[in-house]
Amino acid sequence: MVQQADNARLKEALSHYQAGRLDKARAVYLAMLSQQPELVEAMQMLGIIAYQTKEYDRAIGYFQQVISIKPDWPETYNNLGASFWEQGKIEQAIAAYKQAIAVKPDYHDAYNNLVVALEKQGKRLELRETHQQVVPPIRSGATPEKLAAMRRQEKRYREANAHYQQAISWYQKGEKDKAIALCHQVLLAHPGHSETMNLLGVCLQNTGKLAEAVSVYREAIALNPQDMGLHNNLGVVLCSLGHKEQALACYEKAIAIDPNCADAYYNAAKIMEEQNRRKEAIAYCQKAIAIKSEAKFYNELGI
Repeated sequence: MVQQADNARLKEALSHYQAGRLDKARAVYLAMLSQQPELVEAMQMLGIIAYQTKEYDRAIGYFQQVISIKPDWPETYNNLGASFWEQGKIEQAIAAYKQAIAVKPDYHDAYNNLVVALEKQGKRLELRETHQQVVPPIRSGATPEKLAAMRRQEKRYREANAHYQQAISWYQKGEKDKAIALCHQVLLAHPGHSETMNLLGVCLQNTGKLAEAVSVYREAIALNPQDMGLHNNLGVVLCSLGHKEQALACYEKAIAIDPNCADAYYNAAKIMEEQNRRKEAIAYCQKAIAIKSEAKFYNELGI
C-alpha cells in the first residue's frame, strides 16, 4: 500500500537537498520513514542521496524497496540501473533500464542509459531491436511514431557521443579551437549533453575565454545540478576572474555533493588562506591530502 506523504515535511527535506545539505535531508527523510515505513517518496530520495554519496549498495536497497511497493515508477528502475552501473554490474543495469522502458516506453533517459550499457557489453545487434524486444508495441501502447522517434534519439545520442570522443581527442592534442567547434556541433544535435558542456567549458577556460566558460558551466549546472565537477570547474573560472566569494561557494557546493572531492577542498583552502582563515585552510588542505593519499593507496592495491 502506497502511503500518503506529509507535504510540509517533504518540502523541508527537499529544501535541504537542493541546498546541498544532504545529511539534513537524509535525517528528515529517515524521520518520515520511521513514522511511515512504506513512504516511497522518502525511500526514493534516500536512495538518490545514497547514490550521490557513492553508497551504492544502500541505494540499491532503497530503490528495490520502492519497487516492491510501487512497481510502476519508471524513475526508480532507472536509478536502480545507474546504481548497478556504478558497481560494474552491467547486466543488472541493463535489466533495470529495460524495466524502466517497459513501464514508460518513451523514457528517453532510460533509453539512452540502456544504449550505453548495451554498447559496453558489445550487444550492438540488440540496439536496433531493443524496444521491440523489451516492450511489444501492442502491449505497451507505444505507437510506431514513438518508436521511430526513439530510434532517432538513439542515433543522435550515438553520434553525439562519437563526436564528443573526437572533441576530447582534439583537446588532448592541443587543438582546442577544433575541440570547441566540435563541442558546439554536438550541442546543436544533442542539447544538454553534460559531458560535452563540461569539455566546452574547459576548452573555453584554457583559451582565456573565461566569461564564456562561466556561461557554459552555469547552463550545464542548471541541467545537472548534482554534477560535482561542474561546480568545481565554475569555481576555478570565477576565482580567475577575481570573484573569490562566488568561487568559494562553488567549491563548498562541490564538497556538499561529493565529500571526497579533493580538488574542491584544495581550491577552497587557497581562498581561505587569502582571507586569513588559516585554521580552516589547513583543515581543508589536510582533508584534500587524506583523500588523495587514500585514493593512491586503493589504486596501488588494485581496488
